[in-house]
Amino acid sequence: FELSTHEISADDLKIYISDKVKILIIGKGYEGAAYLSSSAMEMIENLKSSGVVVLVMQSSKAAV
Repeated sequence: FELSTHEISADDLKIYISDKVKILIIGKGYEGAAYLSSSAMEMIENLKSSGVVVLVMQSSKAAV
């Protein structure tokens, strides 16, 4: 997805989350300039607690 700001929110992520997701890779832009909002960080912690592997990295590395 494309952001209009550099903030990644829980709303940006929730459309990609389902019971079938086991691994979630979040790219923070080619140079890593985007950041996670507090709501997105809370969502990620909840996902990790439920066993989902969450990786947050520069998009240039995530796409490899």
